[in-house]
Order: sequence, then C-alpha cells, then structure tokens
Amino acid sequence: MRTTQFVSTLRTPGELVAHGLARSADLAALDRVASRYAVAISPGMAALIDPADPNDPIARQFIPSADEL
Repeated sequence: MRTTQFVSTLRTPGELVAHGLARSADLAALDRVASRYAVAISPGMAALIDPADPNDPIARQFIPSADEL
C-alpha cells in the first residue's frame, strides 16, 4: 500500500515528475501535451496510482502521454 500524501492538485508535467508519477526523460514531451491539453490530477486520484507499475490502469487514464498529440 502506498503512503504518499498529495496535498494539492497536480497541474504541470514538472509536478508529475517531482511526485514520481512521470519520468523526467518524458518531461519535454509532457510539456508539449500540457501546452495543448489541461493537466489536473486530484490528490485522491494521484494517491491511487502505482508509479512502479508501467501499466497501471489509473495512470494510463490520467497521466498525459505524447501519444495524445
């Protein structure tokens, strides 16, 4: 069980990387996605994501991807 506590909505790719929900290697691509689409992951939703699982279904639904462009 994860014990990470998120206190505010994550709204930038940098915040996703800082909280371990996205890889720093993907930051430039995520910035391009965020320039086109809004990013907003609530604390409750972020807490459900397993950053160790590359196929986490919640992450796949809410973490932006360059494929969206």
